[in-house]
Amino acid sequence: MRSVAPPRYRNPPAAPPPEPGPRNRPSPLAVQPPTAPSAPPARVASRNAKPSVNDLAIFTATTAALAGYLAWICGNGLGLWGTSSSVPIVTQGLLVLISVFTAILGIRASSRCNIDRATQRAWLLFAAAQVATGIVSASWVYRLASGSSLAGPLALQLTAAAYDVFLFSALVTFPVRRMQSADRATFWLDSTLVAGVAAILTWHLLLRTALIAAGSDWHTSVYALAYPVGDVVLLFATVVLLLRRPLPGSVRAIRILFLSILLNTTADVLFMWAYIAKDAQGVRFFYLAWAVVAWMAAAAAFSQGQSPLFGLFSTDAAIREKRERPPSLIPYVAIVAIYTTLLVEVYRTEAHSIVAGLRSDLGASVAARFPITTLVVGAIVVTAIVIARQVAAQRKNSEFAAERLAREAHFRALVQHSSDMVLVLDASGIIREASPAVVRVLGQVPEMVVGQPFCDFFVADDIAIVNADIAQAMAASDGDAAVSGPREWRLRDANGEERWVEAICTNLLNDPIVAGVVINGRDVSERKQLEAELTHRAFHDPLTSLVNRSRFRTKVVDAIRHAHSGMRPGDGRSGLAILYIDLDGFKAVNDIFGHNAGDAVLAAVADRLRDATRGSDTAARLGGDEFAILLERLRDAEEVRLVAERVLHLVRRPVRIDQREVVVGASIGIVCAALGGALPNETMTLDPDMLLRNADSAMYAAKARGPGHYEFFSPASDGVV
Repeated sequence: MRSVAPPRYRNPPAAPPPEPGPRNRPSPLAVQPPTAPSAPPARVASRNAKPSVNDLAIFTATTAALAGYLAWICGNGLGLWGTSSSVPIVTQGLLVLISVFTAILGIRASSRCNIDRATQRAWLLFAAAQVATGIVSASWVYRLASGSSLAGPLALQLTAAAYDVFLFSALVTFPVRRMQSADRATFWLDSTLVAGVAAILTWHLLLRTALIAAGSDWHTSVYALAYPVGDVVLLFATVVLLLRRPLPGSVRAIRILFLSILLNTTADVLFMWAYIAKDAQGVRFFYLAWAVVAWMAAAAAFSQGQSPLFGLFSTDAAIREKRERPPSLIPYVAIVAIYTTLLVEVYRTEAHSIVAGLRSDLGASVAARFPITTLVVGAIVVTAIVIARQVAAQRKNSEFAAERLAREAHFRALVQHSSDMVLVLDASGIIREASPAVVRVLGQVPEMVVGQPFCDFFVADDIAIVNADIAQAMAASDGDAAVSGPREWRLRDANGEERWVEAICTNLLNDPIVAGVVINGRDVSERKQLEAELTHRAFHDPLTSLVNRSRFRTKVVDAIRHAHSGMRPGDGRSGLAILYIDLDGFKAVNDIFGHNAGDAVLAAVADRLRDATRGSDTAARLGGDEFAILLERLRDAEEVRLVAERVLHLVRRPVRIDQREVVVGASIGIVCAALGGALPNETMTLDPDMLLRNADSAMYAAKARGPGHYEFFSPASDGVV
């Protein structure tokens, strides 16, 4: 608020002016210049903070002082106590008290740790403005008590002007939120509209009136214009600030200040007219209005603490987000203000003309007596119809927008609560949005995932596949072809564990709302693990984990095809061999020690077969105590003999069971094919079952020689060598 006495002059006019008394001005929080940076989001004021007990006590004292003043001025108006001459000094005393309280509230608001530094500086400047106006009010209390009615020395006027300096500094310091590009055009149009209407009304209602009155005393015009023009500037600045959307913690205070500036501007304009007209009527109204304005300044500083007493001005973000943002009323208010002023002035002008020159034509029609007024009324009606049509169209658009927002909210709710991971990628493969389900799949919160390349989460071997799938989705056209999948990818979560994801890629780059590639993925690691277990069980022996007879036969078929088709490099290693192994003495182990001991022996033999073979060889359990080994890429029979001897040696090693050592042996039958790099003609029709039968025959021949021998099967003699 600002406290400056109404203009005083040393040679007052003959007619008594209104009673002297300063007006306390509110401290509006105006807007930053458009280039001022927005406050960082992390420094936004707390929206739910409550004022301290001291703040509440100070504001309660301010309210009590205003209530006491209202009771006193009502009694004074009824003649119960005091005279009209005591109103200025009592009002000045109240303004001094409220200025002190408001300055304290401003300082306390600036010291809160839950607001950003820019807002803290703004409230400090606000408090400095209150100190300046309090000094001027205290000076007026002294001078009115001593009987002086002069405006005061130059230093006092400069102190009053300091109010505007501090207030303007506060206005440009208050931070605002960064506007989106779509809102900038609307902001500048509304700001220009407000500035234009303010300039027109200021000229017509203030400047023009003062200039007309300046013919007799220009001091009167200057003093009368000082405060209303300043109020208009502050009112415009506050409106622009609200258009720029200040930080949530300050919105409530700025709204209260806007109301206080509007009330103060109205009172000052009416005071200006009364001052120029030398009309002393209605003085109590002006002082009462300025007292209320001063109290509203204190309420604004107090509301920075988000007191629940001001629920009318709630700025809770959650509530505001649930409501649709209402359309701006600035264009309609501007039209109403301009047309109302135009209609009043045209009517007054034509009424004076009629009284002056058309007294003899009293029977003329209204259209003839008020031609311009009729035209203005017609323009107002047409404009009202156009506005009504625009409002109807805007309401329809709002319904469409609300319906679209409802669909988006419904879709977002489904995505947020979906068990599937939903990601949105931009055209470069960067994750732009992520659903909460990424925590279950990737082990990271959405905030950590957004902004990272999508391929960074995948196993290195699958990155090329993932890139190809995404590129295929991006190249797809609209419609069903834009959806590709399902795809199965391997990725690594935050713990480095490998997980399988089944994903569908949808190309929505041309969708204006999504503008990206949507990845819908679900974690199928358990299913893939179960499939792997089932596959392993289908092709492996459950006791020894060696491949079973069915899988071994498949391996033999593949080995024959490789040897025949030349898929192996031509280094002479095209031969293959099958070792058919039967354990010697195994039945006695089962009979003496039981089947559990027999299972332990079979498992130990399987491990030893793995140790006896190369990594490219295949060991299998064919059933019971029968095993087989497939050897590939052989050069000659000597390599087969080395493997057979190593198997016999390892199998004969004792197996410890229940503190006892059990020894079993092995008999091996061997069948070879394509050894030496040449594939005989007869091997063109090699049959895997025939090879297994021949190896089995060779094994029985080895058993006939006694335990621990091996025999080769000879295709030429259909027997063993």
